[in-house]
Amino acid sequence: MGSERFRSLWARADVHARTHGRKAYRHPLVGLLELHQENFALPDESGMELLVLSAAAGSPAEDGLRLLAGLGADSGDAHPTVKLSGPRATQ
Repeated sequence: MGSERFRSLWARADVHARTHGRKAYRHPLVGLLELHQENFALPDESGMELLVLSAAAGSPAEDGLRLLAGLGADSGDAHPTVKLSGPRATQ
C-alpha cells in the first residue's frame, strides 16, 4: 500500500474476465494435461459460461485424454466419456 501506482491501479478496479488461455491440470492417472481453454458466455444473461478445454493434436495431453476416455468406456461406467474428433480420433 506504500506504492502510489498500486493504489491508483487498485482504485480503478479494472478487472476483465479471462475468455481464453492455457490451463494445466495434474491428473492422478495420466499426469500433466496442458489444455487450451475457451470460455463462452451463455446468451440468457444468467452469468453462466460454457468452458471448453481442448488438447493440441499429437500432444501428450491428447494422448492422456484418449487414455482417460478409454478407461471410462472400458469400465461400463454410466458417466459420459470424452469424445475426441480430428484426424487421430477413432470411433
